Amino acid sequence: MPPSDNDAPPDRAELERLRREREHTRKMQERIERMERFNERLERWHSRIPEYDRSVGLSIVPILVWVIVLELAGTRPAIGASWGTAIVIFFIQRRVSPDRGAVFWLTVLSLLIFTVGSIAGILLDSNDAFLASDPASDFIVAALFAISLLFRKPLLGMAIREVFPRVRRALPAENRALMWVTAAFVVENIVMGVIRVWLLDAVSDAAYPFVSRGVGTPIRIVLIWWAYRLIQDEMKRRLAAGLWVDEPRPESALLAAGRRESQELRERLGMPSRPESQERPDRQEPQERQAK
Repeated sequence: MPPSDNDAPPDRAELERLRREREHTRKMQERIERMERFNERLERWHSRIPEYDRSVGLSIVPILVWVIVLELAGTRPAIGASWGTAIVIFFIQRRVSPDRGAVFWLTVLSLLIFTVGSIAGILLDSNDAFLASDPASDFIVAALFAISLLFRKPLLGMAIREVFPRVRRALPAENRALMWVTAAFVVENIVMGVIRVWLLDAVSDAAYPFVSRGVGTPIRIVLIWWAYRLIQDEMKRRLAAGLWVDEPRPESALLAAGRRESQELRERLGMPSRPESQERPDRQEPQERQAK
């Protein structure tokens, strides 16, 4: 009996096409696996970083502008450029965070001190007069923090609640943890103010910003870490007591884009979608997370 067309072996071109399809599918599956492993790692890191107002970090820009322009054009242009940058940063921060709370008034105070120092520096053609706004700001902020504690309205605690939405949901402004954090930063500002007054005479103008930050940054990092642990412990205590309900934080733009691409590739290959609970473990009900 002669063989039928269906029994005929496929030609080489067909075999090569099938091999390429299998190879392409294998590579796409590996790509999806790598992408989803990356998404899982990104999700873990994203969940560990507190949700915060990113515009706050722009406050360092004016002093960086001053350092650069000072080397290129001298004292007065550097002070003018730094002051102009501070004005721009102020309006950017207000556009991002328009609420007139503690952060707003602390920003206004910093801008006023910076402006006075800038005007003094330009009129006197003196870097020392301009840089003196640093310790002046330390002492003024320490005084304001201390006064706010007397009224049980810790100014730094209120600012923390505005910058970190999760803290705002968990802790009232007069919470003891926020009171302790504000008190600790009263001491830190006084100490740093004294150190910076001494540095104005001890180091050159160009070196002052780097030495001042080099001394102050380790102290502030340790203090911020202590404050973070204290606030986290207080939030956990209140969560266990049922005094507030945690909520899943918004997904980052990078993570959302990665998930969309992974899902599109799965659909192209005809693969099933990942369950949402596997995609976003933080979407569990707050009561379930609390029980765990």
